[in-house]
Amino acid sequence: MEVLSADNEAMAIFENFAWDIDFKTKLTRAQFEEKYKDLKSEFANEDSLKNAGLTLDSLTSVIFMGGGTRIPMVQTAVKAAVGDSKLEGTSPSKLVSCYL
Repeated sequence: MEVLSADNEAMAIFENFAWDIDFKTKLTRAQFEEKYKDLKSEFANEDSLKNAGLTLDSLTSVIFMGGGTRIPMVQTAVKAAVGDSKLEGTSPSKLVSCYL
């Protein structure tokens, strides 16, 4: 469904979904956002910041990382929470995470 991050609709194809039958369906971005609207408040959840002793105001920048951050609905929610000026312009597909 990566195409929905750039287009307004995409085809979802599940080969051998059940009993050797393929399943195909078209999904629009509006349908996707309607299905997951109840999760929107979780996209910019402040619990992790609170656990670290931080606030949204104390952030100097935000870097989107990982496939889920390509979703326009996620980007819009984070922008609303922190503001455009704190967002880094790096493509999520060009980043690598490192756990120490």
